[in-house]
Amino acid sequence: MHCRRTDTEGPRSGFFPFYVGLMILIASAANLVHARAVARDRTFAEWHQLRRVASVVLPTAVYVAAIPWLGLYLSSAILITAFMVWLGHYRLLFSLSVAAVVMGLTYLTFEQWFLVPLPKGLVEDLLAR
Repeated sequence: MHCRRTDTEGPRSGFFPFYVGLMILIASAANLVHARAVARDRTFAEWHQLRRVASVVLPTAVYVAAIPWLGLYLSSAILITAFMVWLGHYRLLFSLSVAAVVMGLTYLTFEQWFLVPLPKGLVEDLLAR
């Protein structure tokens, strides 16, 4: 028996991400055109501004690279703690506590309630032994 798609089925998978991505692309192009028209002779950024951006981008890139090895939970806890101590100037114990609570809530939300396993990396392998 041949099954035909009817209009009552609704949008297929990929519909929402595609159109959201398309809207982001169009908005980005409009922003680029507007920025080029407004700021022809202006400097994009000063060095101290670029250093501040790099202080977030570089640790985040290390975080992403660490996920396959340390897993999402440990990598995220380290990133949260590091950002809170380094950029937010919070105390270490408070930062570790916040990271632990956030990771605990993330675990409950994804692993327990939504039943979506998140990457645990090599840490899971070591703990499983």
